[in-house]
Amino acid sequence: MINQENEWIISHIDTLIDKVNNLPHEDFEGYSPYEMGSLLNFLNDPRSPLKINVLSDKAYKEIPLLNQTCLLMSILEEQENLLLTKVGNLPPKWVKALYVLGPPELAIEMSSKNVIKEQDTIAVQLARIILKIYRLCKQRHNKLSLTHHGKKLLNNKPALLHGILHVLTYQFNWGYFDGYGNFEIGQLGFGFTLVLLAKYGDKPQPAEFYTDKYFKAFPQLLIDNNNNSQFRHNKKSLKYCYYFRNFDRYLSYLGLVNITKVPSTLEEKYLIQKTPLFDQLITAVAPQGIDDKV
Repeated sequence: MINQENEWIISHIDTLIDKVNNLPHEDFEGYSPYEMGSLLNFLNDPRSPLKINVLSDKAYKEIPLLNQTCLLMSILEEQENLLLTKVGNLPPKWVKALYVLGPPELAIEMSSKNVIKEQDTIAVQLARIILKIYRLCKQRHNKLSLTHHGKKLLNNKPALLHGILHVLTYQFNWGYFDGYGNFEIGQLGFGFTLVLLAKYGDKPQPAEFYTDKYFKAFPQLLIDNNNNSQFRHNKKSLKYCYYFRNFDRYLSYLGLVNITKVPSTLEEKYLIQKTPLFDQLITAVAPQGIDDKV
C-alpha cells in the first residue's frame, strides 16, 4: 500500500517531469518536448503548433501531386474500370497526361523514349500508391476503379489534400523509392521541417542549414543501424538523404519549395526557399510564451 509520504513523492516527481517537458529546448527551436511530441502528430493533434489551412480553388491548382491525384481519379471515374497493362501498370497515354502535371524528373527528361511508362516516373507511381493506401481506388481482374470513398472525395480538394498529407506523413515509406536503409530520416519529424521552413524559408537558405537543424533535433537518425556493410551510409550520405527526401522529392511534389542549384567546383550545393503557396497552406505558431507566428 502506498502511504501518504510516497504519494507526495510520486506527485512531486510527476510535477517535475511535467515542468521539464514544458520547458523550451534549444535543439527544438525553442519548442518544448511536449510541443515537439504534438509536432510529430501535427495532422491529428489539435495542440500542434502547426496548422493546415483551407486554400482557394486557385491555390489548390498549384499543388502538383494533388493535381496528379485528382486527374487519376477523374480518369478512373470516366473509364469506370480502367484496363491496366499486362504487368498491371497504367496505360502509357494516361501516364504521360499525369506526368506533365508534376515536376520534371531527370531520368525522363534526359531519355530519348517517346513513351513514358508508369515505372519510369516516381510521381505518377506515388499518386497511384496514395490512392491505394487511402482506399480511393481498387483493383480487380487487372482493372482499376474508384471506390465509393473515392467517388465521395473526387471533388473535395481540402479532404483529398489532407489525405495525401496523412499518407505521406504516417503511412507511406519514404525509403520506398531510394536506396537509403533508414526510412525514418525526413519522415520522422516532418512537421518540424515544416516549422523550420515557416520560420526561415522567406530567404534562400543552403540545404545544410536545414539539415543541421533537423539532425540537431533528431541526432539518433545520424546513426546507421544497417548491419550489412554493403549498404551502410556515412553521415554525409544520411544528411543528403534528408535533403533529397524532403526538398528534392516530397515538398517539391507538393509545390511548397523552390530549389536553386549553386555552381560549385567541388560538390553540388542547393538553396531552398519556400513558395508563396507554403504560407497560404501552413501556419506555424511560435513556442509557448512567444505570442506570434514563427
